[in-house]
Order: sequence, then C-alpha cells, then structure tokens
Amino acid sequence: MDDAEVTEIMVNGPDQIWVKRFGRRPERVQISLSEMQIKSAITMLASVSQRQVGDETASLDKAKIVSAGIPGFRFEAWMPPVAVNGPAFTARKLASKLIPLEQYVEEQTFTLEAGALLRDLVLGRRNVLVSGATGSGKTTLCNALLQIIPTHERLLVIQTISELIVNAPNKVLLESDEEQGYSISRILTSCLRGIPDRIIVGEVRGAEAYGLIKAFNTGHPGGIATLHANSALDSLERLEDMVMEGRPEMPMEAIRHRLAKAKPYLVFMDQVERKGRFLPTLIEITEVTGYQNGSYVTHPAYTYKEAQ
Repeated sequence: MDDAEVTEIMVNGPDQIWVKRFGRRPERVQISLSEMQIKSAITMLASVSQRQVGDETASLDKAKIVSAGIPGFRFEAWMPPVAVNGPAFTARKLASKLIPLEQYVEEQTFTLEAGALLRDLVLGRRNVLVSGATGSGKTTLCNALLQIIPTHERLLVIQTISELIVNAPNKVLLESDEEQGYSISRILTSCLRGIPDRIIVGEVRGAEAYGLIKAFNTGHPGGIATLHANSALDSLERLEDMVMEGRPEMPMEAIRHRLAKAKPYLVFMDQVERKGRFLPTLIEITEVTGYQNGSYVTHPAYTYKEAQ
C-alpha cells in the first residue's frame, strides 16, 4: 500500500492477491491472507461507510457489497453469497499529486497544441466530457483541468467516492449514497439551487446524465464530468443510454437534440504502450457542433496520430 508504483491491489481470496503497478499488467504477489483477515478488513471498510456487513449466514439487512473510501484509497468489497469463492475486495489508490498540463506534454501524453486546446476549453467555459476505461487516466486529467478554473468561480462537485483534488476556495464537495436515497440525480437537482458557476461530476453512471445535460443547457456551462466509453463518439451513445434510464419516455431524437445543444467536447483517454510501458494517453478530442438529419455533427479537434 505504501509502494508509490502500485495503483491497485486486488484480493481475490486468501492466496489470490494481485497488484497493478503504473504502466504494467497486473501481477500476482506471494502474499497470503486468511479468510478471517479478509472478512475483518471488509467489516472495517463497512464501518467507515456506516454500514454493517455480513455473509450468507447473516441477516438480509447486512451489506454484501461495500463501496467505501479512506484517505488515499477507494475500496470495493464483496461478501458471500455475492462473492462465490469467499470474501474479496479491491483497493484503488487515489491520485495523491496533481499533474499540470505542462507535465503531460513533457511525458508525451499529448502535444503542446492539445494542452493549449484543453486550457482554452476550460477558460472558455465549454462543457468537457472525459471518457475512457478504468485506469485510463480520466480522473487524473480532470484534476489537471480543475486547476485551470479561475479561483473566483464557485464549484459544486458531486462524486460517489471523493477522488478529485479540488483546490478552488469557493466549493462544496458532495457524495452520493444510493442506499440512503441520495443518488447523484437527487444531488444534481439540488446543486442547481446552490448558485454554482460550474457543476463537476466525478463519474456519470446512470440516470443523472439527464440532469447533467439539462444543467449544461440551462445556464450552467463549463461543466466537467467523466464516464466510461470506448471512444469519444461512443461516449455519446453511452450518454443516450443513461438519459434513457432516467427518462425512458423521452424520444431518442429529443435526447440527441439536447446532447447536441450542449455542444460538449468529448475527450477520450486510453492506455497506450510507449517506452515499454502502458501509459495513459490522450487519444482524441471531438467537438459536437450540432445535430442534423438524424446524426450528430462533430469536428475532430485532436487525434493521437497527430502527436506521432
């Protein structure tokens, strides 16, 4: 846990412990934990999130899945019968330091021109959606973008587990808790009454996508959010699906018109093998400019090939 190179720890069982180091594939390590030790760790994590945990022998009201955060780490844990082969958990190390855009350029994550474009988007109050897979560098890039926002602006930041580094002096940090009825959608609706200059969503995962797009289109531009997707354009389809979760009665054409009206910039991150390591890399930035004849009108603002 103290190794600076380690980004994730995966405990699949007593003798099944893996770690992922920055830029490398996961590796199995020769560490053994007893099933009781794993259960004790999960019980402790549950107490952090003010819940009681139990396995298949416990009462139904005790949690079998635990999402929790402690300083420096985000945990996800599973107990039987959800975990078929016994209790298991993952620990993901959160970003401990900020990487400025200049350092991204030095490390060839993207070009100087791409860095200048990202800075202009933030200062110009454009809506930015950062997509990619787990571990692709979405959150770390968002941290860099947040530091560009002028200090006089008021930020309302919504997350499930606090991961973003927000140094803005005028800010409210909010965490959702679905089990207690405080969904991201509910908090997002409340944020609209909180006099925000910008609304930041750590990760868009479901029905809250409708509220986010609505905020973009009703006087709250300059938002930044992340989501999981396989490409910049794929993030539009993901957003459509998530809006449908919250508004299943809404025609797809209406959803697409609202997405296009927000004119977001779609930023896609991925891990690319460079210098013998798999490193977070900015693959593309795509601007959505409109919607015509049943299709989004987009403009490629940057592609990774340009950096080669």
